[in-house]
Amino acid sequence: METSSLLFFKRRVVFLVLLLVPSSITADDRIKVEVVEASETSFHSEKTSMVITMYEAKVILPDGSHASLICDSTDSGCGRIESFALEKMDPDSKTCKTSAERADCTTKNLGYYWAKRSGNVLLIYGPQKKVKFKIVGSWK
Repeated sequence: METSSLLFFKRRVVFLVLLLVPSSITADDRIKVEVVEASETSFHSEKTSMVITMYEAKVILPDGSHASLICDSTDSGCGRIESFALEKMDPDSKTCKTSAERADCTTKNLGYYWAKRSGNVLLIYGPQKKVKFKIVGSWK
């Protein structure tokens, strides 16, 4: 049976080890990004009845840099960035233009989202699902 002083010593050692473990191991590796603009462009081919949708976004990363993101409906995990609070969106924040073969919609000032970055891939956590984009450049 362990003595109380030995048990106290073991608890202190465990506590100190937990304090010394690098935060990257124990901390969540999510970052917070601001989605300044999100665009969705759908192309429709009457010949093939195929629809391809391209999604683009302009985000501000935690270090202040501006990243341009892109994905299309053929990419796994790609999709629209949804607002967390539609009722708080400015009524003029979304604009759309449509034609027979193309539809373009842009939404501005979507707010802040949790995300995970791996190289040039950014996974954004929305209210319903997470969406995966490629970082393709910067914007001003």
